Parts: sequence; C-alpha cells; structure tokens
Amino acid sequence: MRHYKYFDNILTHYEAIKALQVGGAMAPRFCTFQTSNRCNQKCVGCSFSGLLDNKLMDEAVHVDIVKQLLALGTVGFEFCGGGEPFMLPYLKTLMQIIADKGGYFGTITNGTLLTDELIKIIIQEGTYIRISLEASNETMYVNYKNVPAFHWHSALRNIRKLVEQKRLTKSKCDISLKFDVSKTLCGEKHIRDAVELGNILGVDTIQIKSIRYNNEELSRSDRVILREAAQEAAYYSDVVVINSILPERQPVPQCWLNPLHTVIDHLGDVYLCCYYYYRQDEHRIGNVLEKRFEDIWFSEEHWDKIKRIDKKLCSAVDCKFFQHHVIINEAFENGRCEFL
Repeated sequence: MRHYKYFDNILTHYEAIKALQVGGAMAPRFCTFQTSNRCNQKCVGCSFSGLLDNKLMDEAVHVDIVKQLLALGTVGFEFCGGGEPFMLPYLKTLMQIIADKGGYFGTITNGTLLTDELIKIIIQEGTYIRISLEASNETMYVNYKNVPAFHWHSALRNIRKLVEQKRLTKSKCDISLKFDVSKTLCGEKHIRDAVELGNILGVDTIQIKSIRYNNEELSRSDRVILREAAQEAAYYSDVVVINSILPERQPVPQCWLNPLHTVIDHLGDVYLCCYYYYRQDEHRIGNVLEKRFEDIWFSEEHWDKIKRIDKKLCSAVDCKFFQHHVIINEAFENGRCEFL
C-alpha cells in the first residue's frame, strides 16, 4: 500500500520546483545536519562504518550556521548521523533556536541517550523522531549493534516515554521506528516481530528498509521474500508500516529535492544530498568554515555539480526521496496540483 500521507509533503515545494525547472536558484527549504561524527554504537550495516572519527561540530559554529539558514528562509531541519546526534551536548539549544524562530526539526537517533528534558522538547516542538532500532529483539540488537543489553532496554524505555508524552500533550510529533533487513537481520520472523513490537509500543509509523550498497545487502530473491512478509505484516498492523524493501534497483527519476535540500557534516562540508558517503568528492560543494553558506549555495560549482550527478550511482541505494519525485512528476504531467 502506498501511504501518500508520508510522501505528499513534496507538493508543498511545487511552486519552488516549477521555478527550478526554468533555471531559478532557490534557497534550501530543508537542512540535514550530520554534525556528530561520534556514536555510542557500532552497527554492522552502518553506512559510516570506518568513517567515524569521534569529532563534533563546535557549538558556536553550529549556532551560526543555523542562524544563517534561518535568515535565508530554511524552515526544516533534521539532526541525524553520521554519528549519533544526541552525542551533541548542545542539541537542545539548537532545537530551541529553531523552534523560537518558527522553524521545524526532526531527529533520527538510536534512542538510547534521550533524557526526560529532551523528550519534552522533541514532543512539544519537534515534527518527527525516528528511532533506528534496526533489530526486532534483544539478542539480534546486541549482536547487530555491538552493545551491551542495557542499550536495548534504554531505547525501549525512551520510546515508551515519547509515546506517553505525546499522549499527555496531544502532540502531533510523529514517532517512528526503523528496522533493517540484511544478512544479519533477516527472516520472516524478524519482520513479524518488528511490526508487532511497533504495535505494542504504540508508535505512529514503522519503516522496514533493506540495507543497500553494503556487504550486508541481501540477494534479490531474499528481498522479494521479505518484502512480501512485510506486506502481510502491514495488512494486520494497527500502525502504518512503510515497506521500503525494494527487490529491484529503481529507475532514478529527476531529482527535485537536492536543489532545495542541503546536507552539512561535522567538518562543515556541504553536500548535494544525504547519500554522499560513497561519492564525497562529487557531492561536496564547499565548507561553511571557509565561506558563508549563502556563497556556497548560490555558487556556479553547486549548480554545475547538480548537472553532473551520476544517476547510476543514485540507483545503488533506495533513496528515500524517489517516491517524492514520482509524485511531483505526476503533478507536472497533470499541469497542476489538485487537493480534494
């Protein structure tokens, strides 16, 4: 089932994308920060395995970048890995700055480091939080993430606190769990247990995604089996299940989001999109420690690199934005957006 509720936000970018079609340069609407290169876990299928250097972006630098982006008109921010975002000791400060200026933020985290204070601001001011559990039981979790068992119990305890805080405050913050399928995390039981756990915990959405461009990537035949298992589990689920297990590499549509979406890492490097980790040189467009963000974003190098994106490399991963592009291209074919 296609849950358009979780993809049709692309239509809010419709006018900006129409301007891009005729060569207009737009300020980014959304920024992904990968500004912690430090993590308290060592996941087997981590895309940044071997790239983590235990560094964090300096607080003053980070605050300045956030203020630059807000001044440009950026309204959405995401804190994710690289490393674990809640290893930034000042993350709450950034969240409050964004909220005070009328912006929005979301977080992708392993969920083990949440405090009651952080849970409160996330539920009160945040748009979404996705907890990357990946494994569906304690034993798989410990083996996959190379951590003591208390990490599993900490994550579950914090998920329950998030759900309870949302219930008490009637917040609209979306609480989501992500589970991987891979050579280590496989089997139909893993899928069923993942969906059951999401239902027991009472989260809003569950995403099940296959690891790609990694030694953990499953064969096509295994992905077919697990996709069907996820479809069946979703049918009986009270929680929305986003089945992102794709057997085939998808045709890459025209990308309308990277000209509206910026990615900044812990060194201040700016990238075309969040799938830069296997093509850093091709996707790096500048560094905010050397130039102001505005000068990087509206540079000739930025737009030249957009034109030279190798779509064959994009197809190596199941980009989370492919579905968004399909929807916006359908809108362009119709010549308009209609809302019922």
